[in-house]
Amino acid sequence: MDNEVQSEARTGVLRLPTLRELPYILPAALSLAVTAAAFFGGIEEAGRGVFLLLSVLMTAAMTALLFVHVGKRENTAAKVMSAIPPVIFPAAAMFLLESMCNNPFAMAGQVIFLNLIFFYIIAAISFFATRRTAFAAAVPCIYALIAGTAEHYVLAFRSVPLFPWDIASAGVAASVAGNYDFSVSASFAASLTALFFLIYLGFYFGTAVDGLKKLAVRLSACAVSLVMLFGYGYYLSLDRAVDDFGLLDALFVPVKVYQRNGFTVSFLMTLRYVSVDKPDGYSDGALADIAEEIKNIDGEDAAGEAYSDVSEPNIIVVMNEAFSDLSVLTDFETNEDYIPFIRSLSEDTVKGHLHVSVLGGNTANTEYEFLTGLSMAFLPPGSIPYQQYVERDVPTLASQLANAGYKTLAVHPYLANGWERNEVYKHFGFEEMYFRSDIPGRTTLRSYVSDISVFNFIERKLMEKEPGTPMFVFNVTMQNHGGYGTRHNNFYGQRIIVDGQESNFSLSQYLSLLRATDEAVESLVKFLKSFDEPTILMLFGDHQPASSLAAPILRQEGVTLDLNDINDREKYYEVPFFIWANYDIREEEISDISANYLSTLLCRVANVELTDAQKFLSELRQSYPTLTANSFTDKDGKLHDADEAAGEEPLRKYSMLAYNYLFDGNTTGLFE
Repeated sequence: MDNEVQSEARTGVLRLPTLRELPYILPAALSLAVTAAAFFGGIEEAGRGVFLLLSVLMTAAMTALLFVHVGKRENTAAKVMSAIPPVIFPAAAMFLLESMCNNPFAMAGQVIFLNLIFFYIIAAISFFATRRTAFAAAVPCIYALIAGTAEHYVLAFRSVPLFPWDIASAGVAASVAGNYDFSVSASFAASLTALFFLIYLGFYFGTAVDGLKKLAVRLSACAVSLVMLFGYGYYLSLDRAVDDFGLLDALFVPVKVYQRNGFTVSFLMTLRYVSVDKPDGYSDGALADIAEEIKNIDGEDAAGEAYSDVSEPNIIVVMNEAFSDLSVLTDFETNEDYIPFIRSLSEDTVKGHLHVSVLGGNTANTEYEFLTGLSMAFLPPGSIPYQQYVERDVPTLASQLANAGYKTLAVHPYLANGWERNEVYKHFGFEEMYFRSDIPGRTTLRSYVSDISVFNFIERKLMEKEPGTPMFVFNVTMQNHGGYGTRHNNFYGQRIIVDGQESNFSLSQYLSLLRATDEAVESLVKFLKSFDEPTILMLFGDHQPASSLAAPILRQEGVTLDLNDINDREKYYEVPFFIWANYDIREEEISDISANYLSTLLCRVANVELTDAQKFLSELRQSYPTLTANSFTDKDGKLHDADEAAGEEPLRKYSMLAYNYLFDGNTTGLFE
């Protein structure tokens, strides 16, 4: 190369990108797409225009750099430029990750430092593995981009942060992703674009370090860095870390934990909850003593007054997806009632408020509590027993009713492998399973099978069954599943309008879906009234929708719910339930009950013989009317945080039975 060309290469000129530089176009294009999505999505909050402007400027800078050649990077200035990104970018990545979901500056200084350690360790591993400054700068940014995006949307969809075991649920999430709103806000776009910009600059100015050509040196440095990474993770699993850095460890409020501790530290801290420790005092002797106490419980006294003298009725249980009554959060007016028929049920009806352990998602946990009679209070926050712990046949309501002569059916109008139900239902003792493809003549609302289609299928099963053989049907619906912002040709979605929220389509669609459920329930009840066998219908919601859906109502009504206040927080975990019979039963209104007690109550109403465990639960409920992963209620009606349950002797015994049930082979036999 002559001197003129060499000089030109060093000083820089405008020219088209070379083939080798084409990969740089990808982050620029992605940045442009994100910025455009934010722009066309609108700017809803004051000040977000600044973030959008930053996105545009960074995108423009990336695009411009594609056409600028910076030479061979052999001079001192170029070497300095290549050294800056690995030093600065890991810290920038940490702050940008937090900004996608929270305010990073709300964290204490020592907590910020603790999060930064992780980013610099993975930068070191990347550097020593490749000896290139580009990877040391870019890999922390790539991690921040992926983790921050996942956390942002998980929070938006279910109001609960991302946990390690959610990775196992990725297939379930992907199967329903098309029904959610993935719009990009301007502030989120700015964070994403900034990360694309840093990745771009890291590779643009990156260079290889000649001093690390020896493989042995690099491998040794990598090994040391990996040891540091595992040591970091181990340290976060210790109680000492909480004390040393002033971390929040109250995972019954996970949103607050992630805000206070940062995403990375919180995510890694929760890994210690993957395994479940034995309760204090757990032993064969302690279990034998508890079993003996329970054997001595007078079943009739524990059960209370009988609801009827009818035996072996058909039992239809509907766990209705996202079915809730948002008026438990605050009063608001609508153009018409969204669940008028269900509200009107009173004759031959037991109804009330059900407390559940989940919000906005993780349907399978309410299902688990109902079918087993166990509480999520004794398992790691955010865990999914269906995917993590149910690996063998265990006694449940289904096997109990099968042993009592019932034909047992599980009906779920969606994918068979969702939450691994096709395997779990076998372990739970269901004789027959029906999923989406097994329901003929199904219709859809939006993209999910409608409740009326599923109820019609259940009606056909009742008509086809052998007369005199009672049937138990457990149905988990899908019609009202989250993702309320998308318009569909097969569902208008604006029948129910909240006063003052006329333009809030998502809220209207959710309440309109509840109205469709109410009409389907009315049709099912009408059928059962004419059915010539005694039949019980139970319906309850699995959880409320994500808290963001009701947030505009709360703002409009001037209501602030403090998540640090247990009484306010618990309002997000209340859903309606009812048990109705097509024959005479004793009516009752129950102010509060939790899902772990619900199947015992159902058996009492249906005159099904209680197991020893259910007798224990009937008695326990007198002292602790509710027990969830978030809280429990004492006999005086006072709410307590769930982590106080270990100090209550009856609840400690309950935790031993739960551990024995899931992890130690159900040696007590109390659930049989």
